[in-house]
Amino acid sequence: MPIYSIIPLEYIAYEGGNDVFVKGRKGFSASFGKITRANSERQSHFEAQLHRIADSLGTNDIPVFIQWNDVANRMDRGCVGHSIVRRFLELPVEGDGSIVTHVRIRE
Repeated sequence: MPIYSIIPLEYIAYEGGNDVFVKGRKGFSASFGKITRANSERQSHFEAQLHRIADSLGTNDIPVFIQWNDVANRMDRGCVGHSIVRRFLELPVEGDGSIVTHVRIRE
């Protein structure tokens, strides 16, 4: 069972389609396979959210499982994969339970 980090920010949902943080307890591995083309507007929203979290936490290491406004969410796997391909995020390492628990924004 994942551990959710409480983030002291108001969540800003993506209004152009599928959200960038999803409800669910199931994690994902660091094996992303083939990554399809990203919706650039949605991807930009995701990366802006990660910048907000990093600024709030004072680190570029960001938990995948986050509790926003008393709702437990995790990062969308596809958004993480797109951010790796775009070189916004470093390749994550699997933590406990063979799932990705944190991502890191590249310097």
